[in-house]
Amino acid sequence: EDQPSERTTLLRNKGRAPNYTDESEAPGKVPDDSLDDDIHKSHNHAQPNARGQKEKGHDLNLRGIFLHVIGDALGNIGVITSALVIWLTNWRYKHYVDPGISLMITGIILCSAIPLCKAASSILLQAVPRGISIDHIKEDIERLPGVIGSHHLHVWQLSDTKIVASMHLQVDTDIKGEGSDRYMRLARQVRKCLHAYGIHSSTIQ
Repeated sequence: EDQPSERTTLLRNKGRAPNYTDESEAPGKVPDDSLDDDIHKSHNHAQPNARGQKEKGHDLNLRGIFLHVIGDALGNIGVITSALVIWLTNWRYKHYVDPGISLMITGIILCSAIPLCKAASSILLQAVPRGISIDHIKEDIERLPGVIGSHHLHVWQLSDTKIVASMHLQVDTDIKGEGSDRYMRLARQVRKCLHAYGIHSSTIQ
């Protein structure tokens, strides 16, 4: 019970003001999660056609290993095939089979390697992950009660499976003193929006 959590107040004061979006809630009472759910029903991430939260990341290392193994396998098959054609046939153009199969295998590998390189480059350049709309995130957050505006919203991939975000919020109350309890409730609502987009690590200022 003494362990701090998202709902733990910064200052242990029983005379704290009520939380956001529930002015009738008594001080010290645990917020009802269903109230937060009602707030998010009209957000972009709650729509049936919303993307981002439904797209799961793929391990680039496993994709690279798989591509390497497939490349080796295709190379061995190509060598065996071209050797059999040259050895067992009297075809006039049989000596062109080996470079032809090599070019074909190269094309197959490139078709898989280029998307892999693009995905790795996107992570290194800290680009916005595919399927996530900054405008939708910003719109959802600014529609939360108590938020005046948001700026410096950045979303990028820390790895191929982890998405992080940082943002600055302007709220309609002082976060010192009694306002700290309201801010903690609001920050929880903001994190819930981000979680719906697949962002589970965020910094909110």
